[in-house]
Order: sequence, then structure tokens, then C-alpha cells
Amino acid sequence: MNQQKTFQYNGALISYRVIGKGVPFLLLHGFGEDGSVFYPIATALEQDTCFIIPDLPGSGLSAAAISLQSHWRMDDFAHVMLAMMQHEHIDRFIMAGHSMGGYITLAMAEKYPDVLIGIGLIHSTAFADSEEMKVNRLRSIAFIEKHGATKFLSQTTPNLFGDAFRTAQSAQLANHITTFSVFSKEALVVYYDGMMKRPDRTIILSTFKNPVFFIIGDKDKAVNLEESLKQIHLAIDTQITIFENVGHMGMIEYPLGTINALKQFLIKIKSN
Repeated sequence: MNQQKTFQYNGALISYRVIGKGVPFLLLHGFGEDGSVFYPIATALEQDTCFIIPDLPGSGLSAAAISLQSHWRMDDFAHVMLAMMQHEHIDRFIMAGHSMGGYITLAMAEKYPDVLIGIGLIHSTAFADSEEMKVNRLRSIAFIEKHGATKFLSQTTPNLFGDAFRTAQSAQLANHITTFSVFSKEALVVYYDGMMKRPDRTIILSTFKNPVFFIIGDKDKAVNLEESLKQIHLAIDTQITIFENVGHMGMIEYPLGTINALKQFLIKIKSN
């Protein structure tokens, strides 16, 4: 199956794509992206699992849904995702997310752990923002409000990729920036505010009873390797994948490695 679908959430349209068949796998994009960033990965694994890949409120075809409320927390996005899965009549599923999508995954694991048979953090962290990071987010918000979303994303997105990719794949990087620089100022500000105010959820990693996977880039400047290594030992049943010479965007920088990591996790889930 490869089908674009929608459902209504409090009167707003939420768009998502269903790709594949088998164990349901809710896969979330991060800040400054939409669900399409994961379509090639999902298509490669469509015989192994059924991916449900949304555009989060404020992103892609769900852009208008950000206006449902003035402030969003990671918990609020988790509530929307749970409603979407209930709309699909799916009671239990794997859930993973890239960057901000990982924060939403942890919020789901805190609020509704019984619906999750496994979770994953893809270049993401359970730690709250440091004070330095909060200051940087406030500066970013000020820049976005003054200069707009497109200029902000065009300047910051290249820093998410490792040096090797930026050098070797400059045309692909330019296309990525063009594709994902169409956000509203409102959405990006809401995302930054929500990420800045999220709590530390490391306790969720240590109390979650089902398997957890981590995908880490050793050149990630957004979630650095040192921070990632501090959290990977917390989970009870862990799969850890570290990509060499990869930044924050492993699903684009090293898609084959991402596909293999997800495939191995699916084998683990199916064997439990």
C-alpha cells in the first residue's frame, strides 16, 4: 500500500501517508521537514512493515492545523498522533521520530506507554534543552519573526548535515533547502517554543519496558555524540546505531544505513 490519507482533528485537516504492510510503524519527521523526508526509507521497507507517516500540524499538507492553538507542547502533538492512529483503528504500534519527532515519541511513551511496542530516537534526545540551547532558540525565534521562515531555514539547514555530505552532495542539499523552506513563521516559532519548554524525559527511557533504538550521527551538531552516548545505556532493551561522518540528517546522508537500522529493529520486534 502507498496511499495519501487525511483525517479531521478538531476541525483541522491532518495529512498522512500509509506505506507498506505488516506491523504498524508511526514515523515522525522533525523541525523544518514534512513526512516526505521519510518516504524513500519507507518504500524500501514496505514489505517489512506498514509505515504511517504524517505531516505534523504546521508542516506540509497539515500546515493549516497549527492554527488550532497558539501554543503547542510535545504532548499536544502526541495527542494528535494518537487520534490519527485511532482513526486508522490501530491499537498498538512502533513509534519513532527524527529530532523533534523523537521528542513527540517520548511524550507518547510517557502519556500512553501501553500503545507502544517499541520506540526509536533518530538523531534525537530525551534530555531537556540546556540553558544555552534555550538562549539559542530564543535568538532563532527573534530571527524568524524579523526575517521570515525561508531565510532562517536557508541559513540554518546546511549546518544540520555533515561536512562530507555538504561537500559531495551540494546539489541534493540545495534541493532539500528549496523543498523544505516553505514554512510559515508561525509554525517555526511554535515548534521552537514547544521544544524549548519540553521536560527532561530520560526517566521514560529507563522505565519503558519494550525495545528502544537510537540512530546517532557522530558529526551531529544539533544532538552531539557526547549527549547521545549519555542516554543510550538508560533503556532496558536497546539497539544502537552510530553513523560515521554523518550529521543530524542520517535518513538523507546515509539512507542505506537508516534502512538497515530500521530493518534490524523490526526483526527484534517481531522476535519478541
